[in-house]
Amino acid sequence: MDYGDVRTDEAYDSIRQYYATTHKSTAFAIAKNESFFNSPDKYNEIIIMGHSLSDVDLPYIQQITTNLCHENTRWYVSYYSEGEIASHRRSLEKCSISGNKVSFFRLCDL
Repeated sequence: MDYGDVRTDEAYDSIRQYYATTHKSTAFAIAKNESFFNSPDKYNEIIIMGHSLSDVDLPYIQQITTNLCHENTRWYVSYYSEGEIASHRRSLEKCSISGNKVSFFRLCDL
């Protein structure tokens, strides 16, 4: 009977535990904060600081865009390096935020 290597089993358990604790459930977070996302308030400015705007985070941005913004809302988005601006712009466009409503600033300039 082959029992396998206990160290390998423990390593796999650690990896599973890491992913279980760090997995971001955007649907759960949005549902948990439903009162915020469904607020009747509309904002003139949205400021995003220190955020990667990766695909996993776009549902948050979409909820904000759909529920909390009006047609003239301005977006201010930070970046670390110049190379991030293009990827941030693409992410925002996926959420129907046009480039003429977005201004970028370097986080280290604050």
